Amino acid sequence: MQLAYTIGAQRSYDESLLDLENPPVKCGLHPEWDEPYGGGWIWRTAQEAADFIRNVGAAMGFNAAVYEVALPNGWAQDVSPHVGEDGVHRLLVDSRILRRV
Repeated sequence: MQLAYTIGAQRSYDESLLDLENPPVKCGLHPEWDEPYGGGWIWRTAQEAADFIRNVGAAMGFNAAVYEVALPNGWAQDVSPHVGEDGVHRLLVDSRILRRV
């Protein structure tokens, strides 16, 4: 298992981390959904994720925090090889959120 980092709405993510019976996951790529989803934002380091919040956090409209994510197969298999138009990699597989950093 390799670790990576994502961001999320602090209030709802922290609340979901309290549910020990249903561990929270960051959603990966889901083109089959009614509204296709390209995968959650993901960074190699907590600092990169924190920098993103610092640079664009106010524009997101919610209080964001950095969270540690467990990549089941590692970066090369679980994360898009290239960044999207917004400069951020995308998570390709659902991955467990471990804790707030």
